[in-house]
Amino acid sequence: MVEPTCISVIIPTIKREAREIVTLKSIARCKRLNPNIEVIVQVDMWGSAAKARNEGARRSRCPVIVFLDDDVEVECKLLEKLVRYALRGFVVMLGEMPIALSRVTIAR
Repeated sequence: MVEPTCISVIIPTIKREAREIVTLKSIARCKRLNPNIEVIVQVDMWGSAAKARNEGARRSRCPVIVFLDDDVEVECKLLEKLVRYALRGFVVMLGEMPIALSRVTIAR
């Protein structure tokens, strides 16, 4: 499997300051992740997490996108596994409870 040039982690949030976003602290601890990780914290200005995720994806410059909620503390091994799923073409999202993975093809 070829490592992508960069990976986007998109975190939709509502009215949280960066220091309150647990997910950012989790990602910072993960040293073995692709060094070219792009983290996008997208403020939900529409009252819809889906719209915030879409806007974050629109802003992304990377071929692989992983969505994580702002209140999720994710262990590095799980984040690495989610990135591997994304590399295989699955849509990857993590909230309080794991969301089913579905495979999609996205043309950029």
